[in-house]
Amino acid sequence: MNESDASLDTILKALQERAKELNCLYRVDEILGSREISLEDAFRAVVEALPAGWQYPSLCRARIVFRGLLVQPPDFAETSWTQAAPILIQGESQGSVSVAYQHAMPDSDEGPFLKEERKLITTLAERLAQFVLHRELAAVFEHRSTQTAAQARPAYAVVLDLLRRTDPTLYQRIARKMLNRLSVLGLEEAHRLLASPERLDANHQDENRPRRRVEPEETDAEATFALASAHLSEPEVLSAIQVWIKEDRVNFLVQALESSYTSLVEIANVLERYQHLGVLSHELTLATQMGLKVALIRRLLTDQADFINTCRKYVEIEDFLDLIHHTVILPKSHGRLGGKSSGLFLAAQIIKRSHEFADVLANVRTPKTWYLPSDGIVQFMSFNNLDDVYNWRYRDLDQ
Repeated sequence: MNESDASLDTILKALQERAKELNCLYRVDEILGSREISLEDAFRAVVEALPAGWQYPSLCRARIVFRGLLVQPPDFAETSWTQAAPILIQGESQGSVSVAYQHAMPDSDEGPFLKEERKLITTLAERLAQFVLHRELAAVFEHRSTQTAAQARPAYAVVLDLLRRTDPTLYQRIARKMLNRLSVLGLEEAHRLLASPERLDANHQDENRPRRRVEPEETDAEATFALASAHLSEPEVLSAIQVWIKEDRVNFLVQALESSYTSLVEIANVLERYQHLGVLSHELTLATQMGLKVALIRRLLTDQADFINTCRKYVEIEDFLDLIHHTVILPKSHGRLGGKSSGLFLAAQIIKRSHEFADVLANVRTPKTWYLPSDGIVQFMSFNNLDDVYNWRYRDLDQ
């Protein structure tokens, strides 16, 4: 077999694998699209369909674990050749989907698994999560629709019921935020709920020293929301809950931007994740919007206070998505854009949003630009053995 034939065989094999993966996805979508099927039956059908999407289906077995429900074939065995992905509901892991080979297979990208199979199992886990969440939402709203007008509860109660069952951690966080809001309004009952007995170390003597870490107490959520319904209108409560849910969904972006250890590659990944969430910046509170913008400016552009104060007035979070897509990022890069690059980026946003001088600036065009972070230049010079050039810019002009 000549080299051309070998290349053709490789291409054909890759195409066959992609076709298998697509057929697997189509089959799973068909199963999950049925309105009559029960949750357990859907999981059982998916478990039977999954092996056909992997390289060696005859030796592949699948399993789904979800909230205490275990669905797997009788001959499933978790081996060293297992690939799994979490089933995330509202950001919290509620189970997993996994495939396993019963015998050792040839090594590939991830043990015996292809990198495309990693994407496949992650996508399947997302489809299962969407299926479950849709089922639970439908059940809640169906129950609500059968209630009489006198029995019907406020819309926010439906959301809270769903959160309490699917994401108790987020339910507690939202209850705490609501309690803080009620406390700010000066309600004595809120202050009483917010106060908790001080739990100190038995050996604690000196007040002017750190105390032993203790776990925070759970908020009395039912009492909190009952108090909220008595002092706030239904639209106010619902709006606050919706905003807090969205802010909780973008908390991963805050964590990444505030850490000095996060690389530019990781920041690019979390920005893309934010983009795919479908949460728009104007749907967040002004304080959250401003905090994210300032964090992005400090991390990607500069720490200079004057620049930050000007930039935060003209840029939006979405502008940084386009910026990062036009930045040449090297692995492990932690640099920022230089002064000229940052100035060009800011100038482009000012021109775009300057309504007062829109007529004058209408014909101003920003050049198509690719940005290179500061440490990218250093890595480029090191790779090309140009280290002695680095300090030339600090020499006298006559040199």
